[in-house]
Amino acid sequence: MAAIQRFSGRINAKKVVEELKKRKLDAEWTGDEEISIRDYSARIHILGSGSRTLITCSNPANRREIQAAIQASCLARFDVQATQQSLQTDSHSTGPITD
Repeated sequence: MAAIQRFSGRINAKKVVEELKKRKLDAEWTGDEEISIRDYSARIHILGSGSRTLITCSNPANRREIQAAIQASCLARFDVQATQQSLQTDSHSTGPITD
């Protein structure tokens, strides 16, 4: 059984592996745009230069957990980018606002 996820940004495979390891899964970047998860006998294939993933896993519950880890790694990156952008915007302010 396989599931395809699409993303608006690009997936960082190293961040996905880190997120899977945080969840106590034995994940490894095998190169060639593929991540292997030994605990679940699953594979994540990164497609379209990181804009999509193909998750091959026979157990639907395990596949959902893998999908959640991928989404969490992407959301963490977007949160950091949004914070950095807001800090840059704040640093350009001219001083206190007075009426």
